[in-house]
Amino acid sequence: MKQTSRRTSQTAGLGRVFPWGILLPGFLASQAFGQTELSLEETVQRALNRSTQVGSAEADLQAQTERKRQAWTNVGPRVSADYTEARYEEALVNKADGSVMRPDVIKTGSLTLAQPVTGLYAAVEYGRLVGLQQDLSAESLRKAKRDAGFGAAENFLQAYQAQEQVVIAEASVAAAKSAFQDAQALFRVGRLSQADQLKFQLALSQAESRLAQAKAARQVTQLVLKQSIQMGPEESLVLKKDLPRIQELGPETPKPELNKNRAELRQAELGSEIARFNKKTGLRPLYTQRQSLRQTRSQLWRLDSAVLRARDEVLRGEADLGSLVKW
Repeated sequence: MKQTSRRTSQTAGLGRVFPWGILLPGFLASQAFGQTELSLEETVQRALNRSTQVGSAEADLQAQTERKRQAWTNVGPRVSADYTEARYEEALVNKADGSVMRPDVIKTGSLTLAQPVTGLYAAVEYGRLVGLQQDLSAESLRKAKRDAGFGAAENFLQAYQAQEQVVIAEASVAAAKSAFQDAQALFRVGRLSQADQLKFQLALSQAESRLAQAKAARQVTQLVLKQSIQMGPEESLVLKKDLPRIQELGPETPKPELNKNRAELRQAELGSEIARFNKKTGLRPLYTQRQSLRQTRSQLWRLDSAVLRARDEVLRGEADLGSLVKW
């Protein structure tokens, strides 16, 4: 028993001399207490890494990039190589002079370079269209990252506010409890009325009720935060208190400068450009058909002129034949 008590006092002494032995930061805290500590920057980064919208936008951008690469490969020259190797049991030798007419191994190879000309304009236009779609996918990715980051930051700040409200409510409960205990002591010696004692008791009950509400709000906001960063609801989460300082924009910053890089505005511009491109592409067959119709009409007019000339020749021939018969 004496040895046990000495060990207990040593452990308590460590707690008094080294306060960090109770709440270890970083890796040791997460290992000892099963908690995950996150700052605002870590929360945003975790949301970006685990967001399904960001992952889907990244996959779409990769697909559009591959489509653009394939589209522009159809514009440039194409290279093809061919290699053939034929082996025989023995070489064919001319018995007269001993010269080799055919070796036992024949190797042939060819390299072909071709530049497509037919449909080149259509291939270039398709490459431009795919390039616009790639830019649109890049803006969609930027918007997805912004939404995920801002959403996680907003949820973090709400959870952080709820966490601080719990601390304030706990301090309020401690103060109300101390005041109620003092009121009870005064009531026992007759220096405080029962009505005043009930007021202190009511204040303590109200403080405890606010503490319960604050704890419920903290639990709800932490669940929302865990959902936004793809964290299990059973995991314990501790929010770090090192919030970054807010950088205010100066009054001289114009609004157009703030809005020109917004993803929504850039997406709208690219969507409008793609719509104009599709309209132009859709009207091109109509122009081609109209040109073909004009060429067909011109050919018909020339054919009608030839028929009329042939008819005139026939009529003149008949007239000459009639005159010869009369003669």
